Amino acid sequence: MLNNELTNKQRYGPPGANLFIFHLPNDWTEVELTNTFKEYGNVISARIECDKETGRSKGYGFVSFDNAMSAYNSMQAMNGKAVSNKRLKIQLKKGDEKPHMNNTSIMMDNVNMYNNISSNILNSDFINNVGNNR
Repeated sequence: MLNNELTNKQRYGPPGANLFIFHLPNDWTEVELTNTFKEYGNVISARIECDKETGRSKGYGFVSFDNAMSAYNSMQAMNGKAVSNKRLKIQLKKGDEKPHMNNTSIMMDNVNMYNNISSNILNSDFINNVGNNR
């Protein structure tokens, strides 16, 4: 969760865990931004960029998670989502693209390995049970 100390200064997560969010509703606060993304993981920072003279939102902001997987999951779920008549556009913060893709590749390799192992276990159990019933 975002605590009061973090609301006043920007903190960044590890590579692949920092998002750039476009098309934010103009009336959103950083608390609303945090609350929208915290269901996907531990938000360590949320910031809406504002005009220095007027204090009005520029319509974009940043969210940083403590890990790349949370950022990836939030991007998958929230990119293109309609919020207050706008569609959010979410991408990794510049400079985070390469590490994120490496983290995602590793994660997907692990998922595929798990699925293959599970499939092999189920198949061998099935074969063993069919063989025992003869």
